[in-house]
Amino acid sequence: MRVLLVESTPGNAHEVNSWLTDAGHEVVRCFDTPVTFGCRGTVAHNDCPLESRADMALLVRDLAGHAHTLTEMGAVCAMRHRIPVVEVTEPHSRDLDATMLGALAAVQYRTEHADYEHAVRDALGRLPGLAHAERVQVVVTLQPDRVHAMLHVPDDLDAALVSTMVDHAGRALRAHDPHVRVIDVGVRR
Repeated sequence: MRVLLVESTPGNAHEVNSWLTDAGHEVVRCFDTPVTFGCRGTVAHNDCPLESRADMALLVRDLAGHAHTLTEMGAVCAMRHRIPVVEVTEPHSRDLDATMLGALAAVQYRTEHADYEHAVRDALGRLPGLAHAERVQVVVTLQPDRVHAMLHVPDDLDAALVSTMVDHAGRALRAHDPHVRVIDVGVRR
């Protein structure tokens, strides 16, 4: 797994970094060590570790509930790229096995998909003339720069209503994720 390791305080994830690399994971970071002014992406855009995608981001914080720091911005960037972010405090290698990380990433990934699907279903449920919005199945696929929604609609729905549904679904997705570059909506009967 390719893991973006983010620290709230420089050096607080040293043990986690060692554990991840020993377990065979590829660890990437936003800052050079020692921490330089600005993340890698602000110094040279192509050096941003998210330019080549990460499977998940692991944010190691000193204490839960404390104010976030600028060195944690990698977690914000990961969320904007729809990469699962897992936050841990006081980590110990015995608590961070690959199964736990994989499960947390899968749960986060599914939650993000559900949020997009809910945004579309909510928009469709408010359409006049679509009395049985639950008859429409919504499946969302996320890619780094694209959101694709497939609307599975019953054969008996009017073509004009289906066209309106596509428009509303696209607007709902854009409102839900204003940063993604491409949004496309397809229909399957």
